[in-house]
Amino acid sequence: MSDYRFFSILLLSLLGSPLTAAEHFILAAGGSTPQSSQVSIEKNVVWIDALMRQRSFDSHQLLFTSGNSFSEDIVQYAPMNPDVQKWLPLSRLYGQQDQGLSIFRHNQVPDVMGAATAGNLSNKLQQSIATLTAGDDLFFVYNGHGGWESSDTSENTLRLWDHSQLNVRQFANIMQSKPAGANVRYVFPQCYAGGFSRSLANDVIYPVAEDIQPGQCGFFAVPDTAKAEGCTRGVDVGDYRDYSTFFFAALTGRTRQGDPLQPRPARHGKPVSLAEAHAWAYTYGVSTDIPFSTSEYFLELWQPWYSRWQSAVDPGADNPYFKIAQHLAEATGIEATDLVPMARTVLLRRGKYEQMIRDMDGDIEQIRQREAVVRRQILARFQQQWPAAEQPYSAAYMILMTEKSGVVLEWILQQPDYKTLENLQLTIERMGLDRLGLSRQAARYTRLHRMLKLAAIFESFKRFASDEAQATYQSLLSCESWVLPSQVATNHE
Repeated sequence: MSDYRFFSILLLSLLGSPLTAAEHFILAAGGSTPQSSQVSIEKNVVWIDALMRQRSFDSHQLLFTSGNSFSEDIVQYAPMNPDVQKWLPLSRLYGQQDQGLSIFRHNQVPDVMGAATAGNLSNKLQQSIATLTAGDDLFFVYNGHGGWESSDTSENTLRLWDHSQLNVRQFANIMQSKPAGANVRYVFPQCYAGGFSRSLANDVIYPVAEDIQPGQCGFFAVPDTAKAEGCTRGVDVGDYRDYSTFFFAALTGRTRQGDPLQPRPARHGKPVSLAEAHAWAYTYGVSTDIPFSTSEYFLELWQPWYSRWQSAVDPGADNPYFKIAQHLAEATGIEATDLVPMARTVLLRRGKYEQMIRDMDGDIEQIRQREAVVRRQILARFQQQWPAAEQPYSAAYMILMTEKSGVVLEWILQQPDYKTLENLQLTIERMGLDRLGLSRQAARYTRLHRMLKLAAIFESFKRFASDEAQATYQSLLSCESWVLPSQVATNHE
């Protein structure tokens, strides 16, 4: 490593004057289709956008679903809607009860600049980055769905409106146009989000710790091969458990409902940084997500293969990952002692939850098979009674449902095994929620185990990392420690 590169990394992490720096914000969100644009995404966007508009960003840009068109681009769970209730028996008969409980409408997000297509997002990112100079900041938040490419997660995608996509490689190319001394920060709460951590490296296909670009950092809900918890058709924000909900609650100090956050991040009156919001969400956000930051990703990239076989070193008082592990251990009732015995206990407990999940999966599958048998029996009689029902997209079917819907729906309800079908479907739904609860508990132990591993890597890093690696790590920590711009002054101030 050259002295020039070492000092360049340190210098770039310190560039920028708070007196002249410009700060910009971009929020892109929504599904790729109306069917995947859940109301939970819409509510997240309205909430996050309102929070960020309270901050003195120099520019604020919002892209959402179909933009300013008047098309129906939101799907919402509406079980009490009279039309939903009327047609629900037919939906159950076709095994489409989830879709049958939903309605579509146009989004209610204010101040949308355009549709959240890949083209629009690429243009906004490129244009914003082109305006940056040394010391400027761009904060980018995505709130939508992600796609997974199993053969190469550098091709994981943001699934954007109208079936468009922006993959990791394309995003990384945009990031590489960032001028020296400027900083880009991002939050990715979608499924398979971890693939976008690769955009730190010059080579996203084969990223290595020695090839990290300075001046960008981010936070991710899950690894590159994992689904995230988040999108739901429900309207009750108290049920939302996605990473962005916990992250922005910690960042602003209040829950989605506006209540003071408990426990509060210990800042003693100082603003909460992105890194502190991430640590809070990781520690106290109960969900199936296993979030991570770019600095954590860097440590995992750096870890030499031989260090995995070395005896664990007890973490020092300056080990931030062991501190988080201690908080998680306390929450799960595990004694916070040494790394190795803690890890053994964690793996044992997680294994018990994983076995419970496997057992429940078996029970759910048995009930699904019973449900399928009952449903096919009713459907066969239904199609025998009304042959047009065999062709649900035909004119004959539409005529049947237009002229005889009352008779048809009453016939379904009067079938002696319809109540059995309904109960089986409700049981599957209830067991799915129970399984989600078990998965959340298992995830707490996965989070704890991951922090113990990071604590061990950190101790090795302190002892063996090169000056260049130390400088890169510090530059990432500095980037992640950014705080939001000051509050916008109101008429009452």
